[in-house]
Amino acid sequence: MKTTTIVETYNILKETSITGLTFAGQRVILKAIRSMKSIFDGYVESLKEAQEKLKPEGLEEAQEKANRHNEAVQAGTLEGRLEAGEFKQVSALLTTYHSNLNSYAEELGEEEQDVQTGHLSEEDFEKLIAANEKTEAGKLALLDEILCA
Repeated sequence: MKTTTIVETYNILKETSITGLTFAGQRVILKAIRSMKSIFDGYVESLKEAQEKLKPEGLEEAQEKANRHNEAVQAGTLEGRLEAGEFKQVSALLTTYHSNLNSYAEELGEEEQDVQTGHLSEEDFEKLIAANEKTEAGKLALLDEILCA
């Protein structure tokens, strides 16, 4: 299973109410959460580390300049706006940083992971849907695919 799928599923399961499920169904959910937690934590930690390691010199200053420029544009004032050349430099620095970070996150998210999840019965899945009415249909479909397949 791809890391991004695990991360998304873990986030859904953490917020999912399992009251009303049979004990066996509750165990399936709890075991799935437990098996995905270390992968989720590792993914989050790797992204934080990448944010620090990929950070170019002058990033904070560039972000401050960009924020001041954007605020000036929104306010319709000239004070705080960047000159064209400086704007290009700031924009290039920020774009490159975010592009590299996004590329790394995508690469990390595509890694295949071995995760053991149990099988949720159709009856328990229906109870899961009923207990989590406000959960988006797409999220429930993902849970169906992973826990009921």
